[in-house]
Amino acid sequence: MKLVFTRRTRPHPHCIKVDWSPDDNEVSWISLSYQPTAEELAGGWRVERKNLNLIIDGFLRSCVPEGSHIYARLASDFKPEYDRILDDVHRKGLTTISEIDTNSRKGVRGTLGRWLWDRPPWYVYVGAVNLTHVSDWYSRATGWQITPYRFLISNQPIPDWAKKMAYFNRNLVQKEFLAQTGSVLWNHYEDGMEFAGVKVKVDAVEAESRHLAQKLGVAFEIQAIGVPI
Repeated sequence: MKLVFTRRTRPHPHCIKVDWSPDDNEVSWISLSYQPTAEELAGGWRVERKNLNLIIDGFLRSCVPEGSHIYARLASDFKPEYDRILDDVHRKGLTTISEIDTNSRKGVRGTLGRWLWDRPPWYVYVGAVNLTHVSDWYSRATGWQITPYRFLISNQPIPDWAKKMAYFNRNLVQKEFLAQTGSVLWNHYEDGMEFAGVKVKVDAVEAESRHLAQKLGVAFEIQAIGVPI
């Protein structure tokens, strides 16, 4: 396995669409992907779960400043797993708003609302979470490898956080949205992590990514500009 850190991510047709140019110096979009070597790929490679947890946790903590306000969109295509997610966030005493609640506020009600709710993936928006919660959710579930988790990060509380998360759920992130709210973070399916914001300490995240590679005993590559995979 090797870790590949991309300092400037180009727009790509996966997960999220953006409205800024890759040459825009006011916005940073960085990525950390874990990729097999040619030999591993030929042999049916798969990253070990404990290593995956280390990579995700390390990237999260290098991107998100201490004291940040974090809001989550968790999801799963598997109803039993989604139910376990709901049980966990309620047990933690966290504020939640389901996708059917946000649809109701948009006027999607009755039969149509129930039809939408009965189809996977199932989403839930969670307010006031911390990095320990985030790492724990990644380590306990697998559905995020199909429907990525998404996180909104701000240096101050966001009163209409559910509305902002619903906007983020539209798969489009605009530069103006980042300037108003903060940064966004999501996983690139099962292949890596991505982070975008207007004030990102790219060098610090790169250094932590290099440290992770050394800790795991794998190769580390830096991609000045490109796509995660």
